[in-house]
Amino acid sequence: MQEVIIVNDPHGQISRIDLTGFTRANTDEMRLSVSVEYSAPDYVVSLSNNGEIVASGTTSEPSSEVALAEANSSGISGSLWLDYAADDADISLLLGWADISDLKAYESSIDMWLPDGAADFYPQQNEAFFQVNQVLRHKFRDELSSGGRADLSRVAEPAALKRAQICYALYLLYNDRAARLEDVDGVYAQGRDKYFALYRGEMTSITVALDVDGDGLTDTFPKTGSVKISRA
Repeated sequence: MQEVIIVNDPHGQISRIDLTGFTRANTDEMRLSVSVEYSAPDYVVSLSNNGEIVASGTTSEPSSEVALAEANSSGISGSLWLDYAADDADISLLLGWADISDLKAYESSIDMWLPDGAADFYPQQNEAFFQVNQVLRHKFRDELSSGGRADLSRVAEPAALKRAQICYALYLLYNDRAARLEDVDGVYAQGRDKYFALYRGEMTSITVALDVDGDGLTDTFPKTGSVKISRA
């Protein structure tokens, strides 16, 4: 199950999201809108990209898994868990910040490493997305309080978050190669160390806008590297 940030779901109606086939091209910069509707006798869930439905599914039970079938030749499908409470067309999903085209901007031939039939490095990209979210949400737990699922891009520059995800995903790819393949010249190990260092640099240089005193106004723009972590 991948890391997905659920935004503006006050009733907690969707969870356990598992999607495939999404890219920057068939989403709104890795975001999708979600609508939940009861149309007797079924509960209908639709995923949309800028108003066009890209996947949808129905269930006759208010609480159940919903299989999402591709719509409008989007290439997106999957499933999610629905706990229906009310019709809502304002939920959205954040699926990541980077895709394979972003990885190729750093390593132009990285797609040569793709397994046969694969179109992306989804496991690595998702693990990187999860890593960036976990680290930053831990540092800014109070400011990002939303059951631990807040959208970091509302307080941090999305481009900086994307760079961190790219570097960590490339670190994972090089680390895997260094561990699995004969690396006589240390090329993969060097790539691994390079991208992990870049990832750490990106994470410490990300600037976030915080409302420290709760008055609704931004008070500080601290760099995440300057925020100390203490065990609760």
